[in-house]
Amino acid sequence: MKLKRINNFFARLFSNDGFLRVFSVLVAVVAWFVVSLTISDAIPRTVRSVPINFDIEGTATGQLGLSIIDHSVDTVDITVEGRRSEIGSLKAEDFTVTGIIGRITTAGTYEIELEVTTSAEGNFIVKEISPAVVEMTFDRLDKKTLDVTVDTSALSVAEGYLMDTAYPASNTFLITGPASELEKVDRCVLKIGKQDSALKETGVFSAKPILVDEAGKEVKTRYVALSAESVEVTVPVLLRKTLPITVTYKNIPQGFPVESLQWQLLSEDQVITEIEVAGPEETIREYTELSVATIDLRELVSGYEKTIEVTLPTGFVNISELTSVTYQLTQKDLTQKYVTVPKAQMKLANPPADVTVKISSTSRRIQVVGDKEIISRILAADVLITVDLSEISDKTGNYVIPVSVTVPDMGLVWAYGEYTITVSVQGK
Repeated sequence: MKLKRINNFFARLFSNDGFLRVFSVLVAVVAWFVVSLTISDAIPRTVRSVPINFDIEGTATGQLGLSIIDHSVDTVDITVEGRRSEIGSLKAEDFTVTGIIGRITTAGTYEIELEVTTSAEGNFIVKEISPAVVEMTFDRLDKKTLDVTVDTSALSVAEGYLMDTAYPASNTFLITGPASELEKVDRCVLKIGKQDSALKETGVFSAKPILVDEAGKEVKTRYVALSAESVEVTVPVLLRKTLPITVTYKNIPQGFPVESLQWQLLSEDQVITEIEVAGPEETIREYTELSVATIDLRELVSGYEKTIEVTLPTGFVNISELTSVTYQLTQKDLTQKYVTVPKAQMKLANPPADVTVKISSTSRRIQVVGDKEIISRILAADVLITVDLSEISDKTGNYVIPVSVTVPDMGLVWAYGEYTITVSVQGK
C-alpha cells in the first residue's frame, strides 16, 4: 500500500510539465559538471595579446652594451592544451614571453625565437606561440652633444627695425640613441615658427629642435630621443637709426676749448659724416650723435692722422659695416715749441697724510702745440705741471710720477707727449 502511494506521487510529479523542465536543466548541469571533472581528454585554448618582455639587462647581449631598439610585434597569442578546469581561467598576466638572444653579440637585425614561462598552477602544456619568431633590431645606445643654430627665416620685422642674431637658452643639445643613427646627425637647428605680425621688439620664442646632417638636410630618425621637445630662443629686435659721427677726446685739461679742434674722419679716402646703426629702442632714441673713436689730445700735432677701429656702445649693431676710420687733424696754422718749466710751476696734488713730499726735479722741458699766434706768446710761467700723488704709498722713497701739463687760460694750446716727475717721500 505504501509502495503504491510512492509510485503515485512520482507519477503525478513527472506528469507536471513545469517540474520536468526544471528537472531537465538540473540534470544537464550536473551531467556537464561531471563530464568536465571526469573526462581526461585535453582541449585547446588560446590566450591572446600576451606582451613580450624586451628587457635584456643582465644578459650577455646587454653586457656587451647592446639594446633592443626596435621589434616587429609587441604581443603574441599563446595556445595551451589541458583540462577545461585548469586552463579556463588563464590570463595574459600568467605568462612571460622572452626572446632567446644569448647568441647576439653585434649590432643588427635578427629573427629571434620566443620562449614562454608561466606562473599559473595546473597540468597543461603550451602548444603554440604565434608568432613564434620576432624580428628585433639591436644597437649600442649612445649620447651625442650637438652644436645649435637658430633658424629665424619664418620671422619678419617691422619697417625701421633690425633682427639681430638670435641666441638659444643653451648652445648645445643632447640626443640619445643608436650609435649608427647618431653618426648621421651633425647639428641641431632650432626652428622658430611664423608669427602673426612683424616684430617691433625683442621676444622669446619656443623653437622646435630639428636634427640635420653636414649638408643641412633634415635627418629622419625613429629611435633617437631628444633632450627636449622645444627650446627657448631670444630674438633681439633693434631700432635702426642714422646718426652724425664724432670722436671723443681724452686727457683734456680743464677749460680747454676742445670744440675748436678741426678734424675729419675718412674711410677709403672718403669723408665720413654719419653712420647707420641699430640698437635697443629705449637706448638708441637718446642718441643725437655717435662717438666711434677716442683720441688722446697728447698725441696731436700738425698733420696728425691715425686709423682707429670703430667701437660702438654695447648692444649696438654696425649696419654701415664701418669697421675703421682714419682721424685727420685738419687744424690750420698749428706750430709747436719747447718750454723749460721751472720747479716753481710744479704743483703737488693729493699728497698722502703723515708724509713729506718734495719734488726732486728742478725743471722739466715741455713741448707745447697750438695756434701760431698763441705759441708765439707763451712763456714758461704760462705752463703748469700738476703731480698727482694719490697713487703713491706712504713708504719712504723716491717715486717717478706721471704728471699732467696744462696751459691755463691761453686757448687752443696743449702739451704734446707724456711726462713724469721724480718726487722724494719722507715719513714725518
